[in-house]
Formats: sequence, C-alpha cells, structure tokens
Amino acid sequence: MYITVNGKKENFDQELVLDEFLKKRNIQSTYVAIAVNCEFVPKSQYSHKQIQAGDDIEIVTLHPGG
Repeated sequence: MYITVNGKKENFDQELVLDEFLKKRNIQSTYVAIAVNCEFVPKSQYSHKQIQAGDDIEIVTLHPGG
C-alpha cells in the first residue's frame, strides 16, 4: 500500500495502526504531533488509528528550547 509521509510517497506491505507505524520508523510518540489526511490525531488514539492506502501523514517533531 502506498501512503504519503511528509510529502514523500512510501510503500508498506500491510495496513498498520499509527503506533506500529511509528515503531517501524523508530519514532517515539512522545516527541511528535501527527496529522492523518489533515486531521490531528491525539496521542490517545495512536493505538487505534488505522493507516490505510492513500493516507497522507504529516509528522512534526517537537524540539525543546528556543
């Protein structure tokens, strides 16, 4: 299945929930904000939010400091 991640098309073998997707990319959910198809996904929904073919995912990494 193809999805778009931060503007780049990527191919995945199977559908995943958002938590699994982050683990495969070695991303800690503590330090990111994510939108799927232009809708913010609360961290409490990461284990339930199914990623499907054609989804557009934007991952914003939080950086402490100024």
